Formats: sequence, structure tokens, C-alpha cells
Amino acid sequence: MEYQFMITTAGRKILAGLLAGQTLSLTRVMVGKGNVSSVEEMARLTDLVEPVAPATSTVPAVAEDGESVSFLIEYRSDLNGGLKQGFWLSEFGVFAKRPEKPDEDVLIYYATLGDFPQYVCTYKNGANDIRRYPVTIAIALGAEVEITYPAQSFMTAEDVQDAISHAGSLGGAYRIDSLVIPSKGWTSLAEAKGDYKYQYDLAVEESKETHYPEAALSIESLSTAEVCGLCPTIQALDGKLRFWAKSQPTADMTGTYALFAHGKYAGMDSAGDGYTLPAASRDILGGVKVGDGLEVAGDGRLRVVGLSEESIASDESIRQMVEDSFKG
Repeated sequence: MEYQFMITTAGRKILAGLLAGQTLSLTRVMVGKGNVSSVEEMARLTDLVEPVAPATSTVPAVAEDGESVSFLIEYRSDLNGGLKQGFWLSEFGVFAKRPEKPDEDVLIYYATLGDFPQYVCTYKNGANDIRRYPVTIAIALGAEVEITYPAQSFMTAEDVQDAISHAGSLGGAYRIDSLVIPSKGWTSLAEAKGDYKYQYDLAVEESKETHYPEAALSIESLSTAEVCGLCPTIQALDGKLRFWAKSQPTADMTGTYALFAHGKYAGMDSAGDGYTLPAASRDILGGVKVGDGLEVAGDGRLRVVGLSEESIASDESIRQMVEDSFKG
């Protein structure tokens, strides 16, 4: 099954009620690892097939014509105390309050990633795996929309691009390079991951398990990727990037990869791992060392030591020097 999304039967009833002046009250968004077999099954759902965790979103925005509401669903592995076990994200949904039962909510929008689930890595060493999905729901003209859960999604596509640009300007926050995924050397998995039966580990010396990886294929390789069912998700491991496919590719695939070191933008080593504060200079903001005649107190304050009482200017002397500087 390809990507599919729809308003559920329960959702249609709620949206129909908007014509009578009711308010669309969104209560939560969820991500899960379940699968559906048909569009008919999707329509009957009142909850995810296998819910895993609450997600978040941007604040819903009603279109200028008042006929739709749009927002960005976001799941981050740092939510809810941090993801302890990775999973294949294959479904997500939006829930709304039942007008006839205000204390209950029901699934009104359901989406399945079909044959293209995305693996979400655990939250480890500050590496945050982020997945985003745009949602648009048609509503009655002029309907009111409210959201009862905290909208914590803090980055738009523009924000992400700005962060990448900022990282590149500081050097070492991410690494981008070309890649070649060979047609030979794929391993047949004893236990398939969903529909993905083949696996290939591409040697990338700079790759760390704490990195968040992205890959983009060249246009020439897209047809090969489609035929073999290349998984859109990759996994970063120490020294390699892991790819999955439904069948073994018939030709080499080329493209680029990017390794992101989340939250670390300056002073990294060449592998994007670890932090080194640069030395301060006239042009660089950085750290300084405590030299002779200086002392760091327990509260972190810096003070001068080893000077005679006579060499330290009194408050009165300082005031007089300031006044004299304005007289001339």
C-alpha cells in the first residue's frame, strides 16, 4: 500500500456538525507502528492500530477562505521523557473531542505510511530523531477551530534550513558527502523488517550512532530505488550507514548523505563528535584561561589576587577619575 490518508467515518460526523455552529476541538495527535489492509478499514478506525506515543504539532492555521485547517504534525524522540526503544513509524492520527460526549475524543484523521515506514531511533546522547507530516483538514466555511493539547512543534522547514545554514557557517555541525549504494553486497535478512528483506551497510568513517542521517538520491537512481523498494529511512551506526530494500537493486544508486549532530554547532572535531571551546581572540568569542594574579571563587566569580592594598583604587578615586574625564 502507498501513503494513504483520510477523514474517518467518525471524523466526517464531527465535521458535519460544524455546519450547525459547533467548534472543532483538537485534543491530541499520536504516532504508531500499526498497519491497515484497506481503505475501508481506515475509514472505520476510532484509534490507531498500534499506538506508540503522543506527538505534537504547530498551531493549526485556518485558511483565508475558511474552508480548511492546516498544521504540521511532529514527532521527536525527545518527547515524553525520551524514546527508550526505537520503532518503525507507520501511522499517525489526529483526535478531536466528541460534541455529544465532551469527556471523550475520537480519531478524525488517519494516515498510513503504507509500504514506507520510517524507523525512529531512540533518544540517546542528545541525538534527536524528528519526523514531520503536513496535515490539511477540510472544514465548514467559517467554522471555529481550537486546540486543547500543547502545540510544542518548534521548527518549520524554514527553521530547519536556517539551522543547517547556521551550522555550516560555524563548521562541523553536520557533514555532507556523495554516496554510492552498490547493487552487490546486500544481505538477505533472516527476519524481514516489515516488507524490507534486504540490508546493506555502507562504510562511512565519520558516521556515529548519535548522528541523525538523511540521504537524497540522484534523479538517475530514482527508478532503480522504486523497483527495488528502497526504504526512505536510513540508520546511522558507528562507521556505517544502514539501508533497507524489498528486493536487491539491479544497479548502483548514487546520491548524497548528510550527518547531523543535534544541538552541537560549534567547536566540534572533524567527526562532529564532542565539544571543544575555541580560544577567545579579538575576532572569536571563546574561552580564556585563568592566569597569574587572577583567582576563580567558588561561585564562579573572577577576582584579582596578590596586589597590595595601595595598588587598588578606592571607590572615591574611581569616581574622581570619571569626573575628571568629563571636565577636559
